Amino acid sequence: IIGSPYTSETPKVGIIGDDVSGNRVTSSKFATLSAGAIASTIYNNKLYIVGTNIITIIPLTGAENKTQLAISDYPQDIAFYSLNKAYIPHGNSVAVKDPTDLTTALLADIDLPSGNGLSPDTGYSTNSSPSCVDVVNGLVFVGLSNLGSDYMPHGPGLLTVISPTSDTVEKVITLNYR
Repeated sequence: IIGSPYTSETPKVGIIGDDVSGNRVTSSKFATLSAGAIASTIYNNKLYIVGTNIITIIPLTGAENKTQLAISDYPQDIAFYSLNKAYIPHGNSVAVKDPTDLTTALLADIDLPSGNGLSPDTGYSTNSSPSCVDVVNGLVFVGLSNLGSDYMPHGPGLLTVISPTSDTVEKVITLNYR
């Protein structure tokens, strides 16, 4: 990624590397990002860059141009269960989206634990604040930050396990803290 939120330069992304002969190669596919990058992943020969309310998709091969998925409420990450099913933590839920469908339609929006289900510290109210997602052994794992209104953790970190068959929370694992 070229550019920074700390400069006036608009962030851009492109591919830079060495070819088999050791010559420096720069992609002609530089794409301007409309929002600062929060996370990124490569899946099915595409680079997915998660930014504020937008996921920019940049093909790594072929002549396709970049596309974008609109996801509301500040997406934090993206993980793929299959070619047609991705999980995107945002707000206090996880959006289930077909990444090939560029409309705003969701397959599901899974509510995450809230209130006392987050085991907040005494005297505090927290939000689940999902921060990351991964698919491992056929299950979806979402890390919850358990943040208060001051954006500080006021309870244990939690790991939510989601079944991709039913798109429901199967269990919540409390992580040791403090």
